[in-house]
Amino acid sequence: MITTLIPLLSTPVADDLDTANFPARARANFLEVNPILSAINQMIVELNAESDSINSQSSGAAAARTAAEAAAAAAAVSASAAAATSTAANWVSGTTYAIGNVRRSLIDGMPYRRLTAGAGTIDPRDDATNWALDYLQYDTSLPTIRPSLLLDFANSGVVDPRITVTRASTATYWDANGVLKTAAANTLRITHAPVTGERLGALGEGLATNRALYSGDISNANWAKVRVNVVSGVVAPDGIGVMARIAPTSENQNHYVAMVAAGVGAGSKLVVSVFARSAGMGRFKLLTQSGVVWPEAIFDVNSGVVAYQNGCIADIELVAPGTYRCWAAVDSTDANATLHIMPVANDNSQVFVGDGVLGVDVWGAQMETGVSTPTSYIPTTSAAASRSADDIVISGASFTSFYKQGEGTFVQDLIFLPTDGGSTGNTGKDLFSYETAGTNSRLTAFFFQKKIGLYLGAAGGAQLLNFATADCLSVGLNRVCISVKAGSAVIAVNGKTTAIVTGGPAVPAADRVKFITAPNRPIPRHKYYPFAVSTSEAIALSRI
Repeated sequence: MITTLIPLLSTPVADDLDTANFPARARANFLEVNPILSAINQMIVELNAESDSINSQSSGAAAARTAAEAAAAAAAVSASAAAATSTAANWVSGTTYAIGNVRRSLIDGMPYRRLTAGAGTIDPRDDATNWALDYLQYDTSLPTIRPSLLLDFANSGVVDPRITVTRASTATYWDANGVLKTAAANTLRITHAPVTGERLGALGEGLATNRALYSGDISNANWAKVRVNVVSGVVAPDGIGVMARIAPTSENQNHYVAMVAAGVGAGSKLVVSVFARSAGMGRFKLLTQSGVVWPEAIFDVNSGVVAYQNGCIADIELVAPGTYRCWAAVDSTDANATLHIMPVANDNSQVFVGDGVLGVDVWGAQMETGVSTPTSYIPTTSAAASRSADDIVISGASFTSFYKQGEGTFVQDLIFLPTDGGSTGNTGKDLFSYETAGTNSRLTAFFFQKKIGLYLGAAGGAQLLNFATADCLSVGLNRVCISVKAGSAVIAVNGKTTAIVTGGPAVPAADRVKFITAPNRPIPRHKYYPFAVSTSEAIALSRI
């Protein structure tokens, strides 16, 4: 407790302008200074004691809170174990079990969760390949040391100051209010789910070009209009533009708008996309012509489904209530390609009678090559426009501050789409690369179709290791853990081991980390541990 009071000066403060009284008052002030200083010193002692008491109480409270949390966690584990043990059926030898089934061991009576689908004759307690203790699978195998690099874009939305972003152009992303925004050059985009506003992570993409002219103004003369009225519709997804309403006329024929895109190139993968919503009609067709080939897809923007597709891969994504981004990936057979946006009847017939009023609102047409899914929207006017590649890196002293040469554990989340699972039009997509700039000395993680891969390359260009694991990704959020050191590598995905390599090469030297995302695919989070973890720890780190 503070009890000392500091006395006030009893004599008026000396004023050197008051020459008559200054000497006497100055002497009186001087004589009173020592008691004041003594009181101040005593108060400092009391303040320090009070501070120590507060800190001690705070430490005790923190310790008590930690102990309480630990006790609660232990109680939760015990409760989980008791509940699982009491409800789990006994394991039966030779019975086929699905992944996730829980059965009680006949040896120790504890519950075990099935890791792989299948049958066996070994009791779960002794079959670590196929079974794991049910209540121990969540956190007991996690490393005791924290990662030296933690980038949690999805939860925090914070851009680590060590990251350098180079992108020569602007680029679009979704903000938390579901509005399509434009980011300045050389800035990292933190994008969101357009409908829910959920923060998804950092968005980085490669170079892409939109060859559809006047992408946000389909009323422009560069778009041919055949038996349609084109008028203004609702506000566009960017909150600034206006969607174009394509309303079929009363002629009993097909009805469409069309744009010819030059410079596509034969043999290219061409992806066409547009934002659309119903304006009285629910279905429309994206039809592309390249040579004599006419791939097509029909989208129902009332129910949000791809109603028909032929010669292409197509998908539809909800971006706002009633508004969708619809796209189709086709193979180009000519130097140029024509995009048709064609309202169709509910039975998918393209020949019908309209009324010139009801139709479909469209905006943001995009035609791009070299990708298998659409990238973020690139607005155009009178000429094709490009979005520069994102170069997202940590290098120099910022990199050496957290990285250990020769071994490490890398954990990254990724979003896997239904269209990633097939073989048509899919190529390998890198997730991240720890590398030496300007050389092939790198450790790169990638995914191909449903597989996770690891590539190791030497500075001279030699391929040290390149493999992909068996099908392991599921649609939606996945978590990948890769642990490597000289002679071994472990890959775990979503809480299970997918690959173990022994006798592997040394880990290539690196002086930076580069983050890469697939087209229009964010990075939710990335972690790095400066040591190789065990297989059980890799499994634990990969659990979502």
